[in-house]
Amino acid sequence: MESWRIGLSDWIIADGNYGNFSRGQVADFALEFYAPCGLYQVEKQTPRVQWLKDCRYKIAATVVNVGRVSVLDFGLQAYREGGTSAPNGSTVEGEIYLSIDPFFYFETLFSNPMMPALIYRWRIDQILKTSAPLVKGKGPDGKRALIADETRENSEAVVSTNAPDDNSHANLKADRMSWYVLVCKRIDATARRVRELGV
Repeated sequence: MESWRIGLSDWIIADGNYGNFSRGQVADFALEFYAPCGLYQVEKQTPRVQWLKDCRYKIAATVVNVGRVSVLDFGLQAYREGGTSAPNGSTVEGEIYLSIDPFFYFETLFSNPMMPALIYRWRIDQILKTSAPLVKGKGPDGKRALIADETRENSEAVVSTNAPDDNSHANLKADRMSWYVLVCKRIDATARRVRELGV
């Protein structure tokens, strides 16, 4: 894929893990995935990816398990702590969200010699600020929670992130949830273990 859409929650910047990002900037970061409906082991096949919406993708990926961390290879590599129970080398399919590594990889996981290098160099071509009303639903753990109403999302292009917005330390604003989507192009095919360029 030429262009990737990668999610970014306000709190990741608010916590000081990164500074604000700007359109046209070049930055290094790893990717974390989240599979809201789970991943399913299938017959071995070539990794592939299809963009669906926002920062959501349909994938077929090769699994690399490193302890309690799973790395998926679908043309890019992304990690998740406790991501899948499928064995190493197997193929899984499903829907994932892609987001910037909050800090787990660049602070700790990179030092595990069994962990692949996961930090890529990106050029940020566009930044979208997206928000949606909160409605009653089920969270990732299956329990009742307030979730974003995806049918009423609103996105606008911005020049840079501005987190924390409104002097808040969270991405929940009363009855709405907001987040950023970075539209990026990977400009270096070789992944690295540590960030050389960042914000």
